[in-house]
Amino acid sequence: MSAGKVVWFKSKNNLAEIYQSVNMKFSFANLKGDTFVQCHKWVKCRDFLHDAVRTALTGTKSSIYGFTFEKGVNPDLDLENMTMLISKKNIKKEEDLLPSLQRSIKVINHYEEIAKQPLSKLIKVEEDKECKYKHVWAVTGPKMWMTTPYLVSMYTFLLRIGCKKIEFKENKDITGVLEALTLGKNEKDNDDRYLASIWDKLEPIIEKHNNIIEEGENGYSKLYFEGTPIGAFHDKSGIVSTCKATTWSKEFNGTIKKLLLKESRQHV
Repeated sequence: MSAGKVVWFKSKNNLAEIYQSVNMKFSFANLKGDTFVQCHKWVKCRDFLHDAVRTALTGTKSSIYGFTFEKGVNPDLDLENMTMLISKKNIKKEEDLLPSLQRSIKVINHYEEIAKQPLSKLIKVEEDKECKYKHVWAVTGPKMWMTTPYLVSMYTFLLRIGCKKIEFKENKDITGVLEALTLGKNEKDNDDRYLASIWDKLEPIIEKHNNIIEEGENGYSKLYFEGTPIGAFHDKSGIVSTCKATTWSKEFNGTIKKLLLKESRQHV
């Protein structure tokens, strides 16, 4: 079967992105018929992605650290599905990334099963010749992942986790496997540090998703609609800030603290 077609987004903007040990690149896409339309330039910093969703929902332009997303300029996001392109620099052959992505999808599917959602799937697409990404995949998943900024962040974080070469036979083992990755961690690895503060909180957040989403409009979290300044929204809306209850929203932090305190009491 031939690789899926893509209409690539052309941008010369230079992004200010922090170091990541896993140099994975992401971009939202929209599936039009049998062709994926890339919605913005490739990003390594995952926080740009929830910025783009907020713009798509509210119309408020996002412009931060060299990243710009604007309705009427960028192609429309698919807000009813998670549709994302993934690649990595300097991939010489498919096997340099595909096994990692397959592990990632298996982990993501675990959380989707908990939430009783359709399962994400991986699709090989054509290479991006302009950016010189020879091996590119699209992942398609349920709307749930788009409904809050912290779930957009969780999804892309889990996509990177597969690069850790994690192994498990049963889904019930996933939490323990994630915990094991935090032991003896490399201090230069951002993902290890992130994982140390979230590994035991992901299942409660997914299990209670419908109770904590605090809907704003059409099933999307009101966190998208609060009008907080872009700097705070960008830096403090992700899955790590959520699990630490240090987001920009004091009200939402209180909701998360109550949820996690209740879960910890249940496991005493």
